[in-house]
Amino acid sequence: MNPKDTNLVISSDDIQFISDKNHIKRKLMLLDTISNRLISLNDQLKDQSRNWKLAAQYLTTAGKISKGENHNGYPYLVLDYPRNFQQSNIFAFRNLFWWGNFYSSTLHICGIEQKRLAERILSKKEILIDNRFMINRIGSKWDNTIDSYMNIANVENFEDYIIDQVEKGNSIRFMRILDLNNINQLESFTLTNSEILFS
Repeated sequence: MNPKDTNLVISSDDIQFISDKNHIKRKLMLLDTISNRLISLNDQLKDQSRNWKLAAQYLTTAGKISKGENHNGYPYLVLDYPRNFQQSNIFAFRNLFWWGNFYSSTLHICGIEQKRLAERILSKKEILIDNRFMINRIGSKWDNTIDSYMNIANVENFEDYIIDQVEKGNSIRFMRILDLNNINQLESFTLTNSEILFS
């Protein structure tokens, strides 16, 4: 089969791109740099956690960094700390670097602690609004696209929305985004978010 017949011809620009090892080297170097920053951030979160108002069970599990090449088509790095993943109970403070998209901090809660934690979050509504936190729309537990969230300030009857989600057993996720232009602020951004959510 002739490649021209199948529209699979690789352009000269693309040939030049795939021939240049520097693109991949730079990507790997940047991912390694961000991974090392997340390792350091995990230690900073552990230190900060002494002041959090969370059950000890959430603080005893070590943080975990995961990575992959295809989160909706783009590489990513994730730091989960604190974290507790069980079939009927999810509690995670997930910090996601998503290549080409954004860096985010997300509190993901579902299950036995959900009601208590949701009540605490409700008491922080104004600070969440002031800091541009968003809340997930009903849907996939793991969808991190912007379209799956809405700004808390725009949620009609926010308290009722939270109570309804808890009663239905739906997972609740609160997310705040850092534009990649500000990636060098990821530590202060994350520590501020954890302080808002857990203190």
